[in-house]
Amino acid sequence: MGDPVILRNWGIAGLPSDQVSSENGILTTQAERYALCIDPQQQANAWIKNMNKGGDLKILKFGPANFLREITAAVRNGITVLVEDVEEGVDPAIDPILNK
Repeated sequence: MGDPVILRNWGIAGLPSDQVSSENGILTTQAERYALCIDPQQQANAWIKNMNKGGDLKILKFGPANFLREITAAVRNGITVLVEDVEEGVDPAIDPILNK
């Protein structure tokens, strides 16, 4: 299913070891489009933060007036972005980024 070393490292970073979580990890890291994780238990959130410790990870929340400017700049500069606390609807202003 996946490289055992990679899966073990993901487990160390906080990803649960069940098959669904492993498959979701593969999809999150290998997909052509940006991942959208529905994560009520905050497991994916913690895993992504742990996987990017020491790297460039920009954590944003919807709402602040500078959100669009910050996410655009991060994507333009190749910085990984984690958008937290997304409600049911996603602001259509970021559709061009999500559709990339």
